[in-house]
Amino acid sequence: MDFSLPGSDGNSRKKGRVGKALSFVEAILGKSRQAQEVTGEIGTYLVAKIIGFDMPNLSRDHASNGPDFIFRNNSHPDFWAVAEAKGGSSRLGKSRLVKPLRPAGFSVVPGEGPSFQQMGARWIEFWLRHTIAKNNGTVTGNALDDSFSDNDPMLAMVVSIDLSRKKEVHIGMQPFVPPKGTAFNNWNGF
Repeated sequence: MDFSLPGSDGNSRKKGRVGKALSFVEAILGKSRQAQEVTGEIGTYLVAKIIGFDMPNLSRDHASNGPDFIFRNNSHPDFWAVAEAKGGSSRLGKSRLVKPLRPAGFSVVPGEGPSFQQMGARWIEFWLRHTIAKNNGTVTGNALDDSFSDNDPMLAMVVSIDLSRKKEVHIGMQPFVPPKGTAFNNWNGF
């Protein structure tokens, strides 16, 4: 789903309440790449909240390399989401997996081998397995492990917010079925 934010006339001149709010956010955060990323993360969190997800209590020391968020649905606790936030003109990239820990069931040694597409099935699988290993023995970690092991469908979501140029929001959602992303291999869309 793609849409332009209301309050923009396409020439960076903002009108109305939403436009004023965007001007306020830009004034506080600025237009740097880091500011755009923070804006994307805030937007991703808000989209997840709107569709009924919350952040569970999980140890996630990999947030700078892995997905920005792992959410759990409020109404259906077996329904999880993996989300990536993008801000400005930033797009999904490819990278080698960088953590020193190789999760059980994953044959690729981090830092070696091929690059994986961010939010691709193998990339998501790696970071979910890593999160499960880091939270082994906790109630929430065990719940994520049970959902993953039972092949419960999960939501893969990317939210991109560009406040600096086009004033657009892109929201992409795809089903991910662990352990190997049987619903898709690489991210489709923007």
